[in-house]
Amino acid sequence: MAQVRQGIDEKKGQLDAKHAESRAEDAEVDALFAIDYAYATVEDAEYAVLDALQHRDRSSANVRCQRARRIVAVVGTTSGCGQIAS
Repeated sequence: MAQVRQGIDEKKGQLDAKHAESRAEDAEVDALFAIDYAYATVEDAEYAVLDALQHRDRSSANVRCQRARRIVAVVGTTSGCGQIAS
């Protein structure tokens, strides 16, 4: 009976080891996925910053041209904003 019990305990230990190894592999895959996701998120954030800067530059240029148009309307001269005089 002791030998049967010992065999069962050995099999149980082997099964527990296989489960632990499987859980460790799953955790490693999850960690790698999390790292990839983090990199992608940072890249998306960088593009969002660049997009915002581009919009700010366009907005600033539009504000300068609007001011130039007002000056042209008052003074009657052209400025460097392109075809602002109509």
